[in-house]
Amino acid sequence: MKTLLLAGTAAALIALAPAAQAGLLTIAPGTGGLTFGDIPSKGKNDALMPLFGISPNGDGFGWYGSIITGTSGATYTFDVFGAEAGFKNRFSVDGNTVYTHGGGNNLSPASVKATYTGSTLNFSMLTNTTNSGNPPSTLITNDLSATGNTNDTLVNRPNWFASFNLFANSAGTNPLTGNVLWLFLDDSNTVDDNHDDLVVRITATIPEPATLALFGAGLMGLGIAARRRRKAV
Repeated sequence: MKTLLLAGTAAALIALAPAAQAGLLTIAPGTGGLTFGDIPSKGKNDALMPLFGISPNGDGFGWYGSIITGTSGATYTFDVFGAEAGFKNRFSVDGNTVYTHGGGNNLSPASVKATYTGSTLNFSMLTNTTNSGNPPSTLITNDLSATGNTNDTLVNRPNWFASFNLFANSAGTNPLTGNVLWLFLDDSNTVDDNHDDLVVRITATIPEPATLALFGAGLMGLGIAARRRRKAV
């Protein structure tokens, strides 16, 4: 009976472990409210084909006008996949510049340009509309209290498009929570409003030492119970 009980406990822990990491990231309304739709575009999106196998003139679905919230104790990995842009766009996390795009198109299939892992969602996308290489002239940030946050739904204003599932084409089926989120920056260039001016993937994980410890204890208990049973026989 004890052996069966311990086995059941271990199995339950295995089943619960993936569920414990569900929905660590959430898309929340920004200053201009949250809007669902396809990626706003005045031209082809050069990230869709190399990264997702979608036609450059096709549709990827998700949300814009958002900020991103996380889960206490989570760790976040930011992978930058490059850009197609005329401006010098930069991506920073917690005040550290992770990646600078010098202009042009450097998007390619599954090609990560930079990675940053930390415990904060204090990230920002910076646009230098003068291309001078000096500090950027426009900042959008994942912080509603920050000065200059313009991540809203207005046309020709810098903002990002966010999606956990680009293929879910309705608000009812396109999730607002998940563990892997894609962000597509539009840097406000009026002739290039296609949200491929910087592409970033955020992956959230959370350590589960308590769950792993219980699982280990369960396996140990199974071994002890099995040895006792053999001795009794």
